[in-house]
Amino acid sequence: MDDHAGEASAATATALGNSVAGDVEVPGDVDMFAVELTAGQAIVLRVNRTAESGSAGLADPSLVLQDATGHILAMDDDSGGEFNARVFYSIEASGTYYAAVTDHDQGTGTYELSIHQTTRRSGSDLADSLVGGTLSDTVEAGAGNDQLTGLTGDDLLDGGLGFDIARYEGPLANFFIEPVDVSGWASTASRGWVLTDSIGTEGSDVLVSIERVAFADHNLALDLDGNAGTVAKVLGAVFGADAIYDPVYVGVGLQLADSGIGLNQLMDIALAYRLGAQPSSTQVVDLLFTNVVGHAPTNDERQPFTDMLDSGALTMTELGALAAEHPLNLANIDFVGLADYGIVYTT
Repeated sequence: MDDHAGEASAATATALGNSVAGDVEVPGDVDMFAVELTAGQAIVLRVNRTAESGSAGLADPSLVLQDATGHILAMDDDSGGEFNARVFYSIEASGTYYAAVTDHDQGTGTYELSIHQTTRRSGSDLADSLVGGTLSDTVEAGAGNDQLTGLTGDDLLDGGLGFDIARYEGPLANFFIEPVDVSGWASTASRGWVLTDSIGTEGSDVLVSIERVAFADHNLALDLDGNAGTVAKVLGAVFGADAIYDPVYVGVGLQLADSGIGLNQLMDIALAYRLGAQPSSTQVVDLLFTNVVGHAPTNDERQPFTDMLDSGALTMTELGALAAEHPLNLANIDFVGLADYGIVYTT
């Protein structure tokens, strides 16, 4: 027997602040819930797997929020962490809304749906410092370079435009980060991260449009599509792949990049630091080739590059930039993995 109907006309009624248990009994089963919401409310909907009778619960909860006309407003698969679903949403019109719960694939099992109001804290287009409270917050910055702190509770930290930093009181080792697709509900980005405090009291937050995360002891750069990516590529090409795991090296590189120094100038500085002020073409080629390809070049492998440098067809900076962007360098530093989990640095 189906515990909750899958149609809006027969949806199970619930209320803001309540939790309700459910069971996806067979693959493809959909459970529908109705809730009355008021314009201006910021809410968070969660679907968490629940263990029951030896089962781990619903394998991969999926959540869809729709209005009374059936129009889909938001959807999510994994923003709750550990395959749980979570949606933050701001209500624009009062009325009946529907939450549909199923499995993302063909799984079955039990779950709990909760719908709660969050405290909405909004920034401006200037540089804001926004601080949450003890419960769940929806912290939305504007176009400025902002600092966001959620404190306790499970929060949404949305940096919006600009260069934004999320701040936490605990050390980095206390936290677990995982990338998530937030395209189903976030308005400022399609990609985000779930950051969970596994030891302390700072909750499990969703980070959207956040470039950096500051912890008590270290920092985490998430902007691999920006300055952090440039620094990682230069470090890999000039100092070797292991250099990206040196928080001091990364921190120095980010300080330079954040000050406005681009790839070419950063490459100049790195080569000069590594090889001295006036390295020979052979030194530059040997360094870059070894770090990118994985072995020192033979004479035949070296010659074409030194010829280009000696003839002026390429500058050392240009060759270094090509090495930094080379697919082999990106593979060496696991650039895809860095984009998922960030790169640690100190200031």
